[in-house]
Amino acid sequence: MITVFTPTYNRAHTIGKVFESLKRQTYKDFEWLVVDDGSKDDTGSVIDGFAAEKPFFEIVYKYKENGGKHTAMNLAGDVAHGELLVICDSDDWLTDDALERIVYWYGTVKDNDKIAGVIGREIVTNRDRVIKEERTAFDPVDIAYHHKEEHGIAGEDAFAFKTEIFKRYKFPEIKGERYMAESVQLDMMYFDGYLFRFVDEVYMYGSYLEDGLTYDYTKVNHDNPRGYALWRIIEAKLYGRSPSHLAKKYYDYRCEMHYRYSDREISDFLGIPYLYLKLIVAVYAVGKKIKKNEKAI
Repeated sequence: MITVFTPTYNRAHTIGKVFESLKRQTYKDFEWLVVDDGSKDDTGSVIDGFAAEKPFFEIVYKYKENGGKHTAMNLAGDVAHGELLVICDSDDWLTDDALERIVYWYGTVKDNDKIAGVIGREIVTNRDRVIKEERTAFDPVDIAYHHKEEHGIAGEDAFAFKTEIFKRYKFPEIKGERYMAESVQLDMMYFDGYLFRFVDEVYMYGSYLEDGLTYDYTKVNHDNPRGYALWRIIEAKLYGRSPSHLAKKYYDYRCEMHYRYSDREISDFLGIPYLYLKLIVAVYAVGKKIKKNEKAI
């Protein structure tokens, strides 16, 4: 069985797209798990209305205090019953044969303990309003998630995780913060050597909404400084572990956040001594001055 998981927050007006796409699925053995992250709209009543239609699949609705999508994902790993967990956000919808095709590809990697799941494509219908990105065809390949660009794989992803692996990689939950980049979970899997089967098939469509996480990504990160710092540090360790490399990442983070937070706050977010941060800032200030003088000569 598959668990189709939809995290939602104040999406009563869009979640019907998910429901309608599930009713059209050619593969029938799945449950729909909706984790409501503290919605203030009538999402619960909307889900009750869906259940009243008595669809062929079970609807499991879980309401929780608002904590961010990553906390909803943590809960989903605990309560999902399917072997696979397919994520379909509340403003997305699945192609009619998405689950059938995912199950097919899952069968080819089911017994491979180092593959964490199957990744297909999502087409964002208004993506060009945010970023333009070329998509190229590719053959099925088993690679670490962070190597996708090296294989010419671009665009948004449709994720189907092996549930037993997904639930082992919980997001850190930071008091007072309600966002953490989803790549933090993927980073943890990467460090443990997990791969994904990438396939050039479209499983999902969606759009960027103006009140969505992706649309105002910078503000969301800056409103959640500790989670953002954690993500920047983990990403830095993916591509280099030298002290100078990490120092550069600390400096970049400080440049982004300095307009809003003091250096003492920033050093606390990064988990480094305040004097170390001041030393990094001083070193880079001297470097910039030297480069400026060289250009003037």
